Amino acid sequence: MQIHMTSVGDLGSLPDMIREACGEEGLQRIANRIKVPRSTFGAPSSAILYQDSYEFFALAGDMLGQRSISLHMRRSDNARNLGLYGQYLMDAPDLRTALQRTVSTPRRTREFSHQFLKFDGDLARFGYWCLFQRGPHWRHQADLMITYMVALVEHFAGDLSALRGIEVSYPLGPYEQDLEDRFGVPVHFARDADAILFDRNLLDNRTSPGASGDILITRADVEMDKRGLPAGLTDKMRYLIRQRLMVGRSDLEGLALKLDTGARTIQRRLSEEGASYRDLLEQERKLRSIALMEEGGLTVDQMARVLGYATRTQFIRAFKGWTGVTPKKFAALDAVGLVAG
Repeated sequence: MQIHMTSVGDLGSLPDMIREACGEEGLQRIANRIKVPRSTFGAPSSAILYQDSYEFFALAGDMLGQRSISLHMRRSDNARNLGLYGQYLMDAPDLRTALQRTVSTPRRTREFSHQFLKFDGDLARFGYWCLFQRGPHWRHQADLMITYMVALVEHFAGDLSALRGIEVSYPLGPYEQDLEDRFGVPVHFARDADAILFDRNLLDNRTSPGASGDILITRADVEMDKRGLPAGLTDKMRYLIRQRLMVGRSDLEGLALKLDTGARTIQRRLSEEGASYRDLLEQERKLRSIALMEEGGLTVDQMARVLGYATRTQFIRAFKGWTGVTPKKFAALDAVGLVAG
């Protein structure tokens, strides 16, 4: 059987959430009980067994005498704490788009876990299914996911008046009142997945408060983030270039400063591998421009800016060189087929 793992920074910075609830000493006591090395907490690229990640919550709840500790984790009140994936959802122009993104972009693999959106008359059902949802201690993980889902809906709705019910995959227990007190709606137990029910018309009638309309994070960025930092120099530089393009930066000097080295050193080392910063930058600009076109929502001027071009003319000329057409014509074509060709 495949062993699924989750990075320390996953699920809302797990150790930080536990530390906020139990303190540093409490976190150490929990780590000792499930035999996770203390060094794990200080290494962003390390990983722990997925089962251990929600056993952390169960032990923290026992330590603090709370039946539903995940309902009291402050970080779960903001889906942005899910990292790049959470930001991708929260930056959607409306709730429908945000939920479509969760359904089409599983955080790991669809066989391991996935989210879904279904309809029953005037109700929408937004839920989460996981391979381990019948395992011990899952209840705390389910409560955390429910809290994130509610926070996502609340972000777009402004309040929870549209929430109609909650479904959980674990059996009924003394914690029923905890859920009802937190969310103020009926809770249904022993269901096929963990889900929330809300008014369907919320999908179209509400939009994200204060949304800028600038889409800087794309599905391609989220998929890249799952893979982590590559090993080779050229691939590592492409990874870092992609990250900086997310915030509209493309200069070599800034990247060199980030790596605490010189621009000439980077150029020399890339040259030794038969590559150049300029070529890598243009390759990543091409991929990112196509990803941004597929997401929609940006004007040509905005795309030129976030890709680091001085003028829209420079961007249009580069884009036509990559694809053979202008951005306007590209938008009317089958982008997937064009990229594949």
